[in-house]
Amino acid sequence: MGNICGTTVSSISGLTAQLSKLMKKLEIEREDEELQHVGKKILRSAG
Repeated sequence: MGNICGTTVSSISGLTAQLSKLMKKLEIEREDEELQHVGKKILRSAG
């Protein structure tokens, strides 16, 4: 019984770690898109 609980806890913490990695990746991609958007605005105003 204790073994099952242990594996469940470790798999949940593993899932949480994967989720946080995904969230960080998504945040980075979103920031890149925002930076590109700002860059295009600057280019338009300069051009």
